[in-house]
Amino acid sequence: VPVQVTLPDDTPARQGMLIEFELHSQGDLAVRATAVIEIEARQDHRWNLSLTHAGSTYLGAAELFIEPDGTTDLILTATNIGNFPDALTITSTLSVTPTGNDSDTAWTATDDVTQELAVNSSAQLTISVDVPRLAWNGTTTALTLQLEAGGISLGQFAVTLEVSHRPAWKVYSTGGDLDVEPGGSNISLVVEQRGNLPSAPFITAAIDGFGWNVSTDESLPVLEPGESAVLNLLVTPPEGAQSGPAVELTVRARNGDGSGVGETILPVRIRPILDFQASMPTGDWEQWLVSPDGGHVRISLANTGNAPNPIHVELSGLPQGWQPSEADITLAWGEVRGLPLNLVPAGDWDGSNVSVQIRLTDGAGNVRVLDVTVLSSTHAWATSPVMWGVTGDSHVLRFHGAGIQAVADQQLGLLEAHDDGWLLPVADQANGLLTLSTGDGPVSLAYESHASVRPSRSASCTLASNRTVPMATCQIGNGSADFDWTALLRMSDGTIIDQVNGRTLANQMQSFNISALDWDPPAGVHEIEVLVFDGSGMLVTRAETTIIERQSGWNIGLTLEQSDDDTEVSALIHRSNHQVLSDAVCTLTLTQAEWSSIHRVNLTVEIAPKLTLDRPPIDSDEPLVARLACAAPWDIDDDPSDDTASLLLREPTSVAVLTNDWVIGIGAAVVLLAALWLAGFIQPRPKRKRTRRAKRTKPAAKARTQPPPEQKAKRSRSADYGGEMHLEGDEQEPDPMEQEPVEEVDEGAISEMQEGLIEVDVAPEEQEELLDEFEKRLRSLRDRRKDRGG
Repeated sequence: VPVQVTLPDDTPARQGMLIEFELHSQGDLAVRATAVIEIEARQDHRWNLSLTHAGSTYLGAAELFIEPDGTTDLILTATNIGNFPDALTITSTLSVTPTGNDSDTAWTATDDVTQELAVNSSAQLTISVDVPRLAWNGTTTALTLQLEAGGISLGQFAVTLEVSHRPAWKVYSTGGDLDVEPGGSNISLVVEQRGNLPSAPFITAAIDGFGWNVSTDESLPVLEPGESAVLNLLVTPPEGAQSGPAVELTVRARNGDGSGVGETILPVRIRPILDFQASMPTGDWEQWLVSPDGGHVRISLANTGNAPNPIHVELSGLPQGWQPSEADITLAWGEVRGLPLNLVPAGDWDGSNVSVQIRLTDGAGNVRVLDVTVLSSTHAWATSPVMWGVTGDSHVLRFHGAGIQAVADQQLGLLEAHDDGWLLPVADQANGLLTLSTGDGPVSLAYESHASVRPSRSASCTLASNRTVPMATCQIGNGSADFDWTALLRMSDGTIIDQVNGRTLANQMQSFNISALDWDPPAGVHEIEVLVFDGSGMLVTRAETTIIERQSGWNIGLTLEQSDDDTEVSALIHRSNHQVLSDAVCTLTLTQAEWSSIHRVNLTVEIAPKLTLDRPPIDSDEPLVARLACAAPWDIDDDPSDDTASLLLREPTSVAVLTNDWVIGIGAAVVLLAALWLAGFIQPRPKRKRTRRAKRTKPAAKARTQPPPEQKAKRSRSADYGGEMHLEGDEQEPDPMEQEPVEEVDEGAISEMQEGLIEVDVAPEEQEELLDEFEKRLRSLRDRRKDRGG
């Protein structure tokens, strides 16, 4: 018998229940039977799904607008309305219907799945749709979301996506030349359609430089998404403007309704034209006059281009030991300067003429070659004889050579002395002759003067004495017309630190600053100057100063100690990071009372210096003070407190010393003995045997020949010191020269003299060569008498 069982909608699945069936007999109501059957509700995969986008909720099929070139996330909320915990899986499929020439159909969409959700629980799923960058406005895509739970397909959720309109343009340079010719030239740019709807761009352009113009008569066509076209702009700089800092060119592209603006800002400048002229005086001129201390030559370098021009100078043909052989200089617009070389000859130069070739090369590779002869002169230029400036200014002239008493100009008369030079007013395009009055007579030196006429506007500049912000402040005076100007901040060798240009309107004044934010000079003493030019490149004003660039992160110090015998003092120097002290000039100064001493110290050596000095030669109770100092820029270290040290000296230890008189006396005696030895007056004598012979002598002879007792004692003492140094004549022996000739001597007298001798020194035969001349002759006479039988 079929039985239909209907369960409530909220009956949980997979939960068993017992149903009892009772059967009654129709014939006999007392007859009945019962059956108990266990049943459970089957799982029902039912879900509610809704889509939320841009603040709107869609329960069924939806039509949405999405942006190109990006990812759009579609948020779906799924609720389990079945009767058992379940999980929902969504699978995405796309079908693109392009518009027009839209060929970019690379759309993508993701899938998603929920975790197992309890009955009546909800979760969010995200479907991400990637839209191509160049998807056209109007292109549609059918997004089909296939729903599945427990392997059972539950149907679909359909979404229609349409690409919305997004206008966009891009303007850029292709990396081509953005330099403009002085008379104007075209600049080519690229305009690209970055929107997603074909349209024609509308172009606007502006330039922020005073007197600059930009225009275009070209109309660009309709560009489809991704297409581009070349835009040519005619840029014209002011007439007579010089190459300098770039001005900003702003170009915009947009749709006709003003939407989709694409903008670019490009630096544009006048194309630099680098050229120069090197000129020597014509005719019979003085050539290159050089004194033993050096000299400059009257050769001018002129910048004929429209931009600062670096020039390298080389000298060839110089003898060995001459310096320098090369130099560098940078010329500003219209600037004229002399050759930047103070040629110093070698110390052994004999003054003969030297032929030199000058080779000049500028930043564009232009080369000029000049030949000049170097001549010897007692006086020469210590500053360049080629001068450049503004009419009314003055130059300080300096010269090599001694005894300069006065300097006179051929036209202006005597020049005013200034510091260690003489002041010469700047004249307009003038060649002059100076006469130097010296102790050896007058000396003539020629010069060139190049000047620009002071413009209608006045200007002045002030430079800071150290590297601050700003480095220079300038003031442009009032005038009846607009005034274009350019200011340069540069080093003494022409290296440009900063550059500023602008326009001062008529009947107005203007102040401006020049900074050096990007200038990072090394530690040292630097000469800098600021120059202001008008629109035609004429110099308006200039100012210069010296700044000291110091460096931190290093330190020096010292301590003093006295030697053990208190006769010397040592200065021990300690350093940190001394490697940075390049070309440092340092001194150690010692002072005590009125005594002082200064010593040069090299702090760049590998091992820290230690100076040991004799203690000050004064008797003072004041302490010895030492101070270690270096010249700028190394005059300030991290800890100035240890740059000075003091020490109270102990009294020196007493020692026995010979006075100067004793030393001189002993030295003189040694010298005298050495001289007598070399002259033969001092000789060593050997020891002699002393014998006594008893002879009968006549009383008269004995009395006549017997020496005084004191002389005998003296002779005996001398004989006892055999081999000792002695002075001849101490024994009052006769001069050998008085005994010649031998044959004329009376033998009887000799006999009487011999007999009168009480002591006779008999020298050994082997030492006969050591007898003096008198003893030799005496022995010879004795031997002759013995041979005669006597």
